[in-house]
Amino acid sequence: MIVETVGVGQSEVDIASNVQTSIVVLCPGLGDSIQAAKSGLLEIADIIVINKSDYPEVNLTKSYLHEMINVGRAAQTRGSDTHSVSHGNLDTDNSLWDVPIITTVATTGEGVGDLFEQLLAHYNHIKSTGEMTRRRNSRLRAIFESQLRKQLYTKLSQMFLRITVLDNWR
Repeated sequence: MIVETVGVGQSEVDIASNVQTSIVVLCPGLGDSIQAAKSGLLEIADIIVINKSDYPEVNLTKSYLHEMINVGRAAQTRGSDTHSVSHGNLDTDNSLWDVPIITTVATTGEGVGDLFEQLLAHYNHIKSTGEMTRRRNSRLRAIFESQLRKQLYTKLSQMFLRITVLDNWR
C-alpha cells in the first residue's frame, strides 16, 4: 500500500508512524529541501528521492540533504533521540539505516530502478534488525490507544449529558 501526502505538516509525521517505509520526495531549486529540514520531514525519511534530477540545482540540493542527514546522524550517535515522534532511520538495536538519496526523473523513469533497490534494501534491513516488528507493535499500540480514547470520550460525553439533563430537570 502506498500513502501519498501533499505538502509538509504534522499529518505527514503522523502518517510516518503508520507505514513501513517513508519516502520523502523533493524537487531541486524549489526550496523543498529547506522546508523539509525545517518541518522535521527529513527525520521521518527512510529514503529520500530528488525528483526532476535533470534540473541544474540537483547537486546543490543533494549536498544540502547529505549535510542535514549527517547532522541528524551525529545527534543520534551522541545519544539524542531525534525521532521520538516517528520511526525514521532509528532502529531499536542502534544499528542505523543509512538514508539513501536517490535521484529520479519521473518523465523518463531514470532512477526508478535505484529507488526499487533501496526499497528492497530497507525492507531487508528492518526485517533483519527486528525494526519491522517494533514498528508493527508501535502501530498496533497507537490504534489501541486511539480507540480507547475515542470510547472514553464517548462514554464521558454521554455521562455529562445525562448529568446536565438531570440538573435541568430538577
